[in-house]
Amino acid sequence: MQVEKILVRFPALGSNYLITLQTVNHQDEMVVEVELSDLCTDNYIELEKTRKEIARRLKDEILVTPKVKLVKKGSLPQSEGKAVRVKDIRENQ
Repeated sequence: MQVEKILVRFPALGSNYLITLQTVNHQDEMVVEVELSDLCTDNYIELEKTRKEIARRLKDEILVTPKVKLVKKGSLPQSEGKAVRVKDIRENQ
């Protein structure tokens, strides 16, 4: 809910996102993939600015610095029924 609260504030983003928890070089890592909305620009500089602002706000909210990836609308898996928002693939859970 904390992540969603931040993401809904950005008009360039769609409503679909996926949080992946994974282990990289023996360190846990959080990756937040967010689909862009139809209103999104193709301006790389603007998208990068948005991506960095999302990462900063998420860090302020959850005290973890996530990797944020902005992805094309429709590229994240859709599930019927309740949406799956977190995928935990960490080692030694």
